[in-house]
Amino acid sequence: MKQKSMTLAQWLHCFKHGKALYFLSDLCKVSNLSVPSAQKAAQRLVRHGIIKRVAKELYWNTLKPCSLELVASLVLGPAYVSMESSLFRHGIILQNPQVLSCVGTCGTSRLNTPLGAIHCHHIMPGLFWGYTKQSGDAIYWASPEKTLLDYAYLNLKAGHRIATDEWNLDTISFKKLNLGAKKFPGSVQ
Repeated sequence: MKQKSMTLAQWLHCFKHGKALYFLSDLCKVSNLSVPSAQKAAQRLVRHGIIKRVAKELYWNTLKPCSLELVASLVLGPAYVSMESSLFRHGIILQNPQVLSCVGTCGTSRLNTPLGAIHCHHIMPGLFWGYTKQSGDAIYWASPEKTLLDYAYLNLKAGHRIATDEWNLDTISFKKLNLGAKKFPGSVQ
């Protein structure tokens, strides 16, 4: 029996009252379409500008606001926002970075999306700690202290010099920073 495709008006109604991000499996569920049919429907919806593909089998509903951080948390996991992005969020640096920087255990990767670029830095599983979930979202952020440690560790490991002369360190707990540093290799301590 042939599946009945949803009309454009039905899709618009669904997205107007739906969420910001849909996996292909979500599109199958809301439409009762098979995977191949949902893929064709997604291509048609992309052509109409109703959704945009942000990663393999992940689509942004353009009728809803969506953060790059949420995309990163769904695509990169396990990972948390750190490095320059977290330095900016915590008020340590003033310049908002052009690329969302994350830290994860799955390897270094780069992802360009319609919402912006994401760079995930690889870190050893033993150093994967010091983050909290943002309330109401699936977004994990490094604490200010863990952000500094990640930044120092990954930049020193890459042979980069770290310039901290313009950083605002007023919110940093140096006790937490020193305790956390003991978990890192000697170059960070």
